[in-house]
Amino acid sequence: MFTAKRLLLTTSTAVILFKAAELTANDEWDTIYDSIFRTKSIIPRDERPKIVVLGTGWAACSFLRKLHTDKYHVTVVSPRNHFLYTPLLCGTTVGTVEPRSIIEPIRTLLNRSNASDVTYIQASASAINPTTQSITCKTTAEEAACSHTDIRSFDLPYDHLIVAVGCQPTTFGTPGVLENGFFLKELGDAQKIRNRISDLLETASLPGTDLATKKRLLHFCVVGGGPTGIEFAAELHGKFFCISIYTM
Repeated sequence: MFTAKRLLLTTSTAVILFKAAELTANDEWDTIYDSIFRTKSIIPRDERPKIVVLGTGWAACSFLRKLHTDKYHVTVVSPRNHFLYTPLLCGTTVGTVEPRSIIEPIRTLLNRSNASDVTYIQASASAINPTTQSITCKTTAEEAACSHTDIRSFDLPYDHLIVAVGCQPTTFGTPGVLENGFFLKELGDAQKIRNRISDLLETASLPGTDLATKKRLLHFCVVGGGPTGIEFAAELHGKFFCISIYTM
């Protein structure tokens, strides 16, 4: 019995310490404190200060998770209606990871983060008007969907504007990359690369294809030696090919 009690105590202590470490790593202690001690605001939503958040990436979602959304009228504007877990993006290019497993709809994420009263609008911001404290947005829906409405652009007022749109990939001046290369930043980019790799493999396996043509079809060049370039090269090597590294 004594041994069983000690085992139970040790197990319980380990579970508590693990949970504490998880809360610390995810910076969730303030969320726990708020859920117990904080009194939610009763100000009507239309009377709260207006916050507009541009983007649905890491910065925007981290901000929304920590914001007391009951104190503000919050609107999120982004052409991407999901959060993308970018560390696993390279794995989707060769089928190691399925695309649907690394995304979460932004509305689901907001509901899970106690921010269900946040409004999401699928659009892109085309202009910021500081004098009138408003932004001009353009719809990003396909033309077939837009044909059912006359709304193509609209203005959103704000009291506070959070710009968390990220940045565009850079070529560092490497000739030919913009014209001929694939970037790897969004899920759509990964799917394009995956389709191209599949097409090249199938073309190289056609009967009668000579060795020189196969080598040409299956020659890949990765521009960039940062996290994305190295991870993609590793995924490509792990699945199909041997990798040679060239310094420039």
